[in-house]
Amino acid sequence: EIPESDVLALLISLINRSLVVAEETANGRSRYRLPESVRQFASEELREAGEAPAVKDRHLDFFLTLAEQSEAEVLGEKQKLWLERLEAEHNNLLAALHWCSAGIQSIDSSLRLAGALWCFWDLHGHYAVGRAELTAAISNAPQEPTAALARAFNAAGYLAYRQADYAKAEPLSERSLHIRQGLGDRAGLGRALHNLGNVAHAQGNFTKAQGLYRTALAIHREVGAPAWEASVLANLGEMEVKRADYTSARVLSLEALNISREINNRAYIAWALKNLADVFSHSQNYDSARLYYAESLEMRCDLTDKRAITDSLESVSQLATVVGEARQAARWLAASERLREEIGAPLRPCDREHHQCAVTSTRAVLEPAVFESLWSQGRDTSWKTAVEEILSWLASPVT
Repeated sequence: EIPESDVLALLISLINRSLVVAEETANGRSRYRLPESVRQFASEELREAGEAPAVKDRHLDFFLTLAEQSEAEVLGEKQKLWLERLEAEHNNLLAALHWCSAGIQSIDSSLRLAGALWCFWDLHGHYAVGRAELTAAISNAPQEPTAALARAFNAAGYLAYRQADYAKAEPLSERSLHIRQGLGDRAGLGRALHNLGNVAHAQGNFTKAQGLYRTALAIHREVGAPAWEASVLANLGEMEVKRADYTSARVLSLEALNISREINNRAYIAWALKNLADVFSHSQNYDSARLYYAESLEMRCDLTDKRAITDSLESVSQLATVVGEARQAARWLAASERLREEIGAPLRPCDREHHQCAVTSTRAVLEPAVFESLWSQGRDTSWKTAVEEILSWLASPVT
């Protein structure tokens, strides 16, 4: 009931009395919190007054609205802003989910909230947390074929795919597919097929993946979903790099890049640029490869897209070995391995052979003791330090 015009003055008054703490975030914004002792006291007062459920319901309503608004925004031109906002509010979002799971609020809210956060959890590497929350939401829900349940299944399948848990990723995505079919949800059907294409792609079944991707692509175009269209094109381009069809890879990746730039989805712009860098690298156009790798990696770091950063570290490391920088490559490959372990995103089966060849090639040109020492150094190197080194190296003239 407080007039909005009074809020700032009251907030400053509480700060001056040390009842609220103001903190500046990394991006220069201010956030406010209660000191722990005040928070505990206020929480007890709420419970004793019988007002806690009403406040938690309002909290849930606010963050459910925020999450559902973010789902589209995270795929668009305000991607970085929304990723930062969701990261800042992650504990609040989890608190809202846990209030749902306490059985007080509707199960539908739990499904909607968890299902809306999949892209944030993916891009910021919160795979284990996201999977746990989605599993809880699905487990507590009646298995009625609703859009919210289908979205939660698809999100859970996607995060399982990211963690190479294909035994769970495929049936979860298939369950979403069947619900979408029953609901006549064309947009959702395209996303489920897209997910199943990812699972086939990851396991090296490129023929099956291509069929699923192409069907999904037609649906994405039919319903007007440019972000998903760009994603499937980038996947197809990435797959053609693995099949050494660099002409097709370039065409598909350029199409993905153009669409991604139209909607200003920086994650997908970076993905397409990285694909094109791979094409240049394999075609021995190393100057162009370095430029595209650098632009892609800078974007991925700006978004804190950790899994994508591992891809960049590994590709640039392979280029470094080819051009005679095996010592650096050994350290960067090890740093990438450590980051993958930290976020729980192992290499896909379709990437393992190529990656092992890169490690073997790097090891082959170094003395065994030197390689082991450099690998150990790389394991002790933070991903941020490795990225700084790589960007510096990519910007330097080719010798």
